[in-house]
Amino acid sequence: MKKLLYTFLFIFSCISINAQLNLNYGIKAGLNYSISGDLNIVGGFPGLSFDNTFQGDRNIAYHLGVFAQANFPKIYVRSELLFSKSKTTYRNSRSNDSHYNASTLELPILLGYKLSKPFSIYIGPSFQYHIDNEFDDFGTIDLKIDKDFVLGLNIGAALQVYKFGIDLRYMSHVSKNEAINFDAVAADGPGYILDTKSNQIILSLSYQIN
Repeated sequence: MKKLLYTFLFIFSCISINAQLNLNYGIKAGLNYSISGDLNIVGGFPGLSFDNTFQGDRNIAYHLGVFAQANFPKIYVRSELLFSKSKTTYRNSRSNDSHYNASTLELPILLGYKLSKPFSIYIGPSFQYHIDNEFDDFGTIDLKIDKDFVLGLNIGAALQVYKFGIDLRYMSHVSKNEAINFDAVAADGPGYILDTKSNQIILSLSYQIN
């Protein structure tokens, strides 16, 4: 997590030193409408075993954080540091809903193009660190994530009116990552293999402090 913060500060320190910029910063928060990949439940209990794959349903969660933006005549470079939550619901054959909840610390770095005031479009990577992965299925189950750091890709559009901004983006992970809780003895209980590769529709509101 410290590496993400240091990267955020380093990028904009370098930009400020090497060019005369109109640099803005502020706070932001919003909603994530997200879905993760398939859930595979294997194994079972004595006399009851299964091997089933379930698709998830989208759920709404949230994000909040800060941003800094370096402005040029027609383009801008924007970096954000966000705490983000996502949630996916799995409706399985055992007549109960299971929920996967993930918490991440994210560093999007976006290149934007100003179409005409106050509209712009942007694209860029998002470097993400998994803080916590939790699965609810007849109780809370801690899942072991395969990769702590993953990469996402953002594309979106923004509207800026005075100090207030609104943006809508689509974010998708570019590589597969799994969260696992799997007992070596199948008869001891079910095992869980969940594809955490997700895509999100993200709506944000921001306020420019300076």
